[in-house]
Amino acid sequence: MKLNLGVIEVPEPEGGTSYTVGVDLEKNYALFSSFYDAHEKEIADFIAEDIARFGINVANNNAPSDPFAETGSEVTEMLHKFITTREVETVARPIFPFIVPTLAAQEGLTLRTSKGRAIKRYRKGMSTKEVKGAPRPSFMYSGVFEASLKGWISE
Repeated sequence: MKLNLGVIEVPEPEGGTSYTVGVDLEKNYALFSSFYDAHEKEIADFIAEDIARFGINVANNNAPSDPFAETGSEVTEMLHKFITTREVETVARPIFPFIVPTLAAQEGLTLRTSKGRAIKRYRKGMSTKEVKGAPRPSFMYSGVFEASLKGWISE
């Protein structure tokens, strides 16, 4: 049995896919590893509950096709909350190349507020005020990545 944390691969608005974004975020920020480290006990409890529920269903001749569907659903929801509630910005992690919260999140840059201006700002010295929005959670730039997050159990 294996816990999988990842994304449903869909195109990102500015190129690439949610998969490539996920790989980059794990490499640079340990996003998925940090989530697992912070929620290992809860995930183990969900798996134990699914195993117990599966045993009861087998005893009643009513075994589901996916005995870990509930765990997958719970882990997916927890992963979304990990980002949207900014918990990801508070967990301790080993030294990685980039810092959380991200500068883009602190400046409120999103696909809607930047429209490419973020790159121009850094290259041409535009005023931060021209592109700054309300601070947002890290890793929520376009909405595509966080909408594609998924947790599931495989054999």
